[in-house]
Amino acid sequence: MFPYQQSDASSSQIFSDPHQEDAAYQEVLMFNQASLEGRPTTDLAYSIEETHQQNVLANSNTNNDDNITCYDKKSIRKESERQRRKEMSSLHSTLRSLLPVELIKGKRSISDVTDAAVNHIKYLKDHVKELSIRRDKLRMLSNSSAYEEKNQISSNSLMNYVTVSPYLGGVEINISRIPRKEVLLMSKVVAALLEEGFDVVSCVTTQRDGRSFNTIQCQVNIYNSMFYSVSGRVGSK
Repeated sequence: MFPYQQSDASSSQIFSDPHQEDAAYQEVLMFNQASLEGRPTTDLAYSIEETHQQNVLANSNTNNDDNITCYDKKSIRKESERQRRKEMSSLHSTLRSLLPVELIKGKRSISDVTDAAVNHIKYLKDHVKELSIRRDKLRMLSNSSAYEEKNQISSNSLMNYVTVSPYLGGVEINISRIPRKEVLLMSKVVAALLEEGFDVVSCVTTQRDGRSFNTIQCQVNIYNSMFYSVSGRVGSK
């Protein structure tokens, strides 16, 4: 007598969402109203059943779309992680290539190489400060010597003086002296430069106006300076 009862039971199992339950309840009211009015309910039942099947199919398609979206998100995350690891590997290789071989020998992990880089940067900063102090002292000596030069009566009475200027990653030292008052031996100057961590590239001597001019070009040798600095500290202890 009530062909919709079975459909109603199945609909109560299918529609667990509150909005879907409200729709099913409205359909039951429509079915009962048609029965009370004596109108045929067979077509109405078939129409409602067809609507239910369409809703089930739509829900199934929605679930499939959700599954595809979830799969896409996982793929994006995997690709992002792969790209991140690739970039980290490239940066690690670049960092290793910038560090001295002695500092990274036997170190393979990223953390070890990073620690070595941090320590090396700290050392370079300290070394630059030391070189800046030495440069300022040499400039003061140069300015003082130049001032004395201007106030001398004749060139024969000039004292020895030194000027320092940048030169291709190093410095150029110019020494002016009087040959007969040669109290400054060039061998001592070169030895002092080597002890301070410089590599002497060239040393040229010329004579002019009764004076001797020495030009020394040298470059900074970080590792020699490090060696002498450490040796000096150990010797002082």
